[in-house]
Amino acid sequence: DGVTELIQRAPEAQSAGHGLSPIELAELIFAVARGMLMFDVLRPQETTAAERCARQLEVTRTLWRLLFEPKTELSYA
Repeated sequence: DGVTELIQRAPEAQSAGHGLSPIELAELIFAVARGMLMFDVLRPQETTAAERCARQLEVTRTLWRLLFEPKTELSYA
């Protein structure tokens, strides 16, 4: 509940245009974290701890931008 409440109070969440609820955002954030953890468990010898940390930080920053920065137009992957 702490993460959900934090998201709910965040100014960025108030202006986000994605339509996700705070609990859905928290679930998405935790799903990404669990996925990265599983990736690290399955391939521990391929990267150093510093590389894993840097990758996790970059993914977190990207996720934050995708979820909370306002978009002026839609883009499709």
